Amino acid sequence: MEDSTGPQVRDEVLTAAKATLSLVPGGGIFAALLDYYIPKTWQLQQDKLLEQLKEDFDRLKGKVNDNRLSSEGFHITMIKIMRDALVEPHKEKQEAFRAILLNDAMASSLNAEEDLFIKITEDLTHEHIRVLKVLADPDRVLQENPAVRQSIRSVRSTNSSSLPTSDIPTVLLHPALPEIPPDHWEVLLDGLARYGLIVDLRFTGGGWRGTYPAEHIMKKRTTALGDRYIESITLPR
Repeated sequence: MEDSTGPQVRDEVLTAAKATLSLVPGGGIFAALLDYYIPKTWQLQQDKLLEQLKEDFDRLKGKVNDNRLSSEGFHITMIKIMRDALVEPHKEKQEAFRAILLNDAMASSLNAEEDLFIKITEDLTHEHIRVLKVLADPDRVLQENPAVRQSIRSVRSTNSSSLPTSDIPTVLLHPALPEIPPDHWEVLLDGLARYGLIVDLRFTGGGWRGTYPAEHIMKKRTTALGDRYIESITLPR
């Protein structure tokens, strides 16, 4: 697979950036850095991505549709994926882009939703994707994550069936994903709901921080579209 971004495009971008920086006082220093660091970083990203894809295709040997690989539709998808993946630093989104490409390579024809899923992946952050996967299968998270189990036990141990603290971000999401800042939750959930990937609770009277019993919090929240999107961005085995 060749670099889909093309050396000419990279050269034009770097030339424009250096020309702009040369007009800024002190910008010449940064323009000089562009001659070395950006091309090197770009090359490292490209080499890493191509090595991952090589390993993926070796692993999936026998499952890949050769006719699909030779189609114009797949070539266009590969160009889009390479463009996006080369500038993505987060593992969750890198894997999502690779998965879309690999699932396309195994398909008999173009997935009608593929362009939509590529666009959604471009727009979502890696935090959105992590939250979406938790909401798609809370039971799995409950089984695998001791912090979530403890959180749910704490809610179930009370005599009240509905507590002010028994909301989805506090009871499920924060224990499952403690590295995400608490003030990100509403933004992330609203974004996923806006794309139609999860059930939107903002119009039910309770919202994301409504007072729910533990059993309600542990319900699957993804929509049919959300389930298909997750399938598309999941690396095939």
